[in-house]
Amino acid sequence: MLFPVVQKEGNHQLMMQLCGIVTLQMLETQNRLQELIPIAQQALASEQDTSFTDLEVKLTALALFRKIFIQAAASDAAMEQKAIALGYLRTFIPSILKQMGREPPAQQVKPDHNIIQLDIKLKVESLYTLTLLCEKYPSAELHKYDRKVRPVLTQLLDHKKRVVRKFTRTCLNDWHMK
Repeated sequence: MLFPVVQKEGNHQLMMQLCGIVTLQMLETQNRLQELIPIAQQALASEQDTSFTDLEVKLTALALFRKIFIQAAASDAAMEQKAIALGYLRTFIPSILKQMGREPPAQQVKPDHNIIQLDIKLKVESLYTLTLLCEKYPSAELHKYDRKVRPVLTQLLDHKKRVVRKFTRTCLNDWHMK
């Protein structure tokens, strides 16, 4: 195993930052991406999102999941790899919906624009990932998540940032068309 499963709350940050530094492509060529899934799950499920680093860790975890799901959806992927990826959808989709549905981090007197921008980027990347899932996986696999996904997407149609509304519309259209 490349990385041991981390049980302590703060250690997943270090591991996901390491993933950001060590390119995911290097791990992909060695077929070792799936060993990082438990750490990425911990990072996405974390309630910490008040600092720039916390949001960067979540973006790295999201990129890892997206890479694994796209890789597993490829026609030449092994059935075992597809089954593993579909198994992780049960925890991944609720985590991503929680990230999209929450309010931006609470700000002090003077808002930190870097944190706000990173929060918007996390929402956009989450929407992009949901859109890719819709394109790459059969509707039978994703149908059970419709009732959870659509209400969150509908709420994001009223987001104050245009880029979030644009990606939400694309994602929602794909979920309706599948």
